[in-house]
Amino acid sequence: MCALVLASIPARGGPVRTMVDPRALDAHCRALVEVPLDARTIDPAIAADLSAASCLAEERTRALTLAPCQASVDALNEAIEPSLGLYDAVAGTGDPRGALLAEHAKADLYAGLAVRFMALAPPLPEPVTVGGLEEQQQAVAELDRLAQPWRDRAAAAFAEVERLGARYPACAPHDPVVETAIADRRGERTTGVARR
Repeated sequence: MCALVLASIPARGGPVRTMVDPRALDAHCRALVEVPLDARTIDPAIAADLSAASCLAEERTRALTLAPCQASVDALNEAIEPSLGLYDAVAGTGDPRGALLAEHAKADLYAGLAVRFMALAPPLPEPVTVGGLEEQQQAVAELDRLAQPWRDRAAAAFAEVERLGARYPACAPHDPVVETAIADRRGERTTGVARR
């Protein structure tokens, strides 16, 4: 696991930089933390940090060989820790838009882990037998059990996005990125709860 070096982002109006030391990132993700030298708002730095965190999570989880077991759950959780730390750091900057987008990225990450883990389900046996079908259903049920904490965290994070959207309504108008994040109901789809 890498140690991300976080620095505070200056207040709006001064020079800005990302919160992560590019040298602490995987090589493929380093270019994502570049902020234009003339940037005077926090937005480019937040965008860079969120992109780097997402890239880091993708690189770290893709490198894992997964099996339908608790050890793989633990490995995935460890792989995303640096990204979650960066999302939380962005959320802690005090910038409402950044907090909302960081929370959405976190929700999306958790939902994606659940989907990826469920993809480890074995196929139905050929030919289908009662015993083979029962075995496959048991394997799917176990994967479902192991993936449920990610679904729960995704649902909680999507709910937080909605809460932040309601708390800071000025963030959404004329900002399609924020509007899309607030409208995203993947957390509810992930947990099987339908919105009417």
